[in-house]
Amino acid sequence: MSHSDPTPPPATTGDLDTLPGVNFEPVLALLGGDRAMLAELLGEFAAQYANLPTETASALATGDIDNLARQMHGLKGTAANLGLEALSRQAATLEAALRQGQSPAEAVAALAACLDTLLPALRAASGQANE
Repeated sequence: MSHSDPTPPPATTGDLDTLPGVNFEPVLALLGGDRAMLAELLGEFAAQYANLPTETASALATGDIDNLARQMHGLKGTAANLGLEALSRQAATLEAALRQGQSPAEAVAALAACLDTLLPALRAASGQANE
């Protein structure tokens, strides 16, 4: 739903709405429809989790499974709260694999693929909101 309004906020997350596995409607309802605020929150999220693939690999290499499982639990909740449903599911899958002592390789690859698609889009959306 494009508006002719000259301010950037309505367009900031519009492209993100087409990404698979995102649902911003509940988040926008909580934010009173404030897409600029959503874009800002998504930008903060992207910055916070920018190094997650490296941190995940490092934690696996050093055997820091408990900490990584806690990190995935936090990611799962934060992503869900922001409408990043696919990412939340991937974090939940990795958390479960870690807690159950299963090989995390497939879940790590799926999480990384999700992040590779999502993080650049989130950064772009927040950059547009700040221009």
